[in-house]
Amino acid sequence: MPNANPHTIAISNAFSMLRKCKYGLRWHEIIVPRHFTQVFRKSTALRLEEEFKEELDANRRHKFRGAVRSSYSTLMYSMDKKWNPYDRAYDKITAKNAGDFRMYDFTAIFASRNRLWKKVEKSTVKLACLNNIPFSDQERFFEVMRLKGLGEPISPPSENRILDKEE
Repeated sequence: MPNANPHTIAISNAFSMLRKCKYGLRWHEIIVPRHFTQVFRKSTALRLEEEFKEELDANRRHKFRGAVRSSYSTLMYSMDKKWNPYDRAYDKITAKNAGDFRMYDFTAIFASRNRLWKKVEKSTVKLACLNNIPFSDQERFFEVMRLKGLGEPISPPSENRILDKEE
């Protein structure tokens, strides 16, 4: 996959790992979650750390995404479903069933940001990911948050501020 992005390569690597592991997952058993907040079962995370220790340790040694990394969420959700086959949570996290989620990428339609902001304003989804918002759109972001009744956004800490140990 020479033209694939690092995220796609990580998913492909996870597929390969899951197909070759002792469980030999088939293609339809592997879950690629949508891009949204991910919740993991603690017991599955601990078991995954035991059973895929070497692979996960190697994964963590890399500072940035790249051709040798694997998608942790693909590994986690696929093995969790394998180990907990009757859990219905997976109906909500698979790509074809995640209807309450939208992702807006502000670099994809850079010339039409106003139109994209209007889509965000009108959206009724319960969860959205706003990627790559230009700093110049900060006021528009605050305005949309207020219009949707989400209150004032929490401002990120100043780059010059040194965090206290308690923080």
